[in-house]
Amino acid sequence: MTQILKSLLRYKSSTILNIVGLSCAFATFIIISMQIRYDMTYDTHHKNHDSIYELALISKENGEPYGSINRPTIAKTKDNMPEVEYISAMSKIYNIDKMTILGDDERNIVESVITCEKDIAKIFTFEFIEGDESALNDPSNFIVSDEFAKKWYGSQSPIGKSIKCDSVVYNIAAVYKAFPKNETLQGNIFCNMGDEGINDYGDNSFSAFIKFNGEYSKEHIEKNILTAIGKEYYEKKYGTKSIPSAIKLTDIRTIIYGYDNNIIYLMILIAIAIISLASINFINFATSMVPLKIKGINLRKVVGATQNELRVSMIWESITISIISFIFALIIVELFKDSSFSYIIYDLSWEANKLIYLITFGIALLTGTISGLYPALYSTSFQPALVLKSSYALSASGRVFRTALIGFQFFVSLTFIAATIFMQLQYNHLVNIDGGYIKEGIIQVNHGRDYDKHDILKEELLKNHQIKDVAFSFYEFGVDEYGYNIDGVSVVPVSHNFLDFFEIKIDSGRNFIQNDALTTSGRLITGKTTRKEYGLVGETLFGETDMDIGICEDIHVSYMKTRLNSFVFWVQGEKGNDGFQNSYIKVSGNSKEIIDYIKESYKKTDPDVIISVDYLTTKLENAYSDENTHKQIMQAFSLIAIIIALVGVFGLVSFDTKYRRKEIGLRRINGATITNILSMFSTSYVKIMLISFVLSVPLVYYCISQWLEDFPYRIEIYWWVFALALGLVFILTILISATQTISAAKKNPIESLKNE
Repeated sequence: MTQILKSLLRYKSSTILNIVGLSCAFATFIIISMQIRYDMTYDTHHKNHDSIYELALISKENGEPYGSINRPTIAKTKDNMPEVEYISAMSKIYNIDKMTILGDDERNIVESVITCEKDIAKIFTFEFIEGDESALNDPSNFIVSDEFAKKWYGSQSPIGKSIKCDSVVYNIAAVYKAFPKNETLQGNIFCNMGDEGINDYGDNSFSAFIKFNGEYSKEHIEKNILTAIGKEYYEKKYGTKSIPSAIKLTDIRTIIYGYDNNIIYLMILIAIAIISLASINFINFATSMVPLKIKGINLRKVVGATQNELRVSMIWESITISIISFIFALIIVELFKDSSFSYIIYDLSWEANKLIYLITFGIALLTGTISGLYPALYSTSFQPALVLKSSYALSASGRVFRTALIGFQFFVSLTFIAATIFMQLQYNHLVNIDGGYIKEGIIQVNHGRDYDKHDILKEELLKNHQIKDVAFSFYEFGVDEYGYNIDGVSVVPVSHNFLDFFEIKIDSGRNFIQNDALTTSGRLITGKTTRKEYGLVGETLFGETDMDIGICEDIHVSYMKTRLNSFVFWVQGEKGNDGFQNSYIKVSGNSKEIIDYIKESYKKTDPDVIISVDYLTTKLENAYSDENTHKQIMQAFSLIAIIIALVGVFGLVSFDTKYRRKEIGLRRINGATITNILSMFSTSYVKIMLISFVLSVPLVYYCISQWLEDFPYRIEIYWWVFALALGLVFILTILISATQTISAAKKNPIESLKNE
């Protein structure tokens, strides 16, 4: 060990560069692997995840799932389909504003409640810490997660405690272990929904989860669900443009929520590429150091060291560097957890990722072994004459090997940079594309469905001269993927001034007026394309002949990851029972004072209201969080790839200039200028770079083409992106090459020749 430490300290530059490259690589591998584990184990927490499905309506036109189900339909499926072992309706109530923990320490809280049927615990795996699944038999009971219990009750048991929710008191009867983060069924409170909507054929606000008693094909499931529901009933209730089906639990994130599984494969490739880059650098440096170390190795042979002893010593030297790098990588990961970038990885907890740390340590040992093995075998097998001449440094085989290594590093860097730029351009395109309505200068406030002071609020807000108008909607406009979805049409409940507020143009007919809300069924304004496809939508969807009053220009009521939806705006009449959950406030200026005034106005109208406030443009950007995350991951790891590659270039240039000092000296004596020397060295690196560039372009083109296929609105594959990536790597390489080469060329050529 003493000999190993002496060797590492003797060649400090090489040791430091190796540790920097490997530490970054191991840390990156750990962080990326955490996200890969998160994605690949999504929804696999449940023991029976392969037989759990969500009931869904599938569009015949594009295969996309949409719509919610009413409870009578769920009951028909349960009663008439023998393949169903258990089924449970489910409805999530988001952010209940008026929830109060009762007792000595009474306080208001904000939590979401999932209402369900009692068999939910037979479908999903609930690990009960206190109580059991029988607690769900009673609609007056809550079951809560241990995270909820710890957050609000500390070390005390919450069993028997009471919570008032919208004036109804519930008792906590059981505590279950919180589900992992990578789980569809997220929630801290579950309760039995009782008879809510049990006979209401018009309340399509429920989803349904099924546990089948075996494995069945998609065709079998769709055929038998339709038979169980009844074709005549289904077509009357849901129309003919969709078919009932069931989506496997582990596919819900991809099919319903639109997560792109290709990102998993991309991250696997990134992880492999980063480790490969660092390992190649390690091998490159170790190989480069052979001519420098070889005389010392030969001297150790003379004093009695065997060939195997020398090889083992060199391999242990390499392994030691890897272990030190792994320790530094752990420090980097901990710093990352506390950084502002940690949100791009969904679960960084030690408990969930213990195996990843162990695997990375194994990779570190393997990397050290392999990286030390190659130079150890070569350096101990040279003939003494070759050793004395140190000619291996300039041998053809040595040059080819190092050239191949640096070429691979250029290839990976160019690929990452070009892909990152394309991702940035696509993200910008999604955020900035014209959706058919104004976005700037609008603040969105989510105040929950219990808030009912809209008219008073609007009057209060308009007292501020910086506030120009106020409108309301049930769903988050432009962000939610669907409104009410009836037979493929998104029904978007809004206030009467909503279209004027967003400057959505009326093509024909009239706009909404305030009295439309006083009619029995309300009034509808339809998009142009929707009217062509469906005719009178009110008659088609609601069975009402006088609801349609106008046609507006086609706009995007949801985000740009989906194609233009069929949609109608609906000012609800007396039959409508949904309040507005969101307000939109048009402001002049962009100041904290406006937001503070909005918050004060809400509190003035309802002291207990809890709101979230943000600019609409920010909300729209957040709607593309996956794309933004992918972009940031690529940016971060492209930077790491470039750093590692440049470390490799630095090592290669240092090696060449060091062992070509005699050549540089002779050329300088014969009249070569520093510019001539720089050109000589740089040309070889540029050639390697251009070959790597030619190889990288087809790969990037293919991968980005495949990635863009998932977006209905996408950018072109611009040629200048490839040129920009090449230019960036070219400039950085020339800078590194120039600093090293100029330093060598400036030395007195006579001294260089004497030293040789």
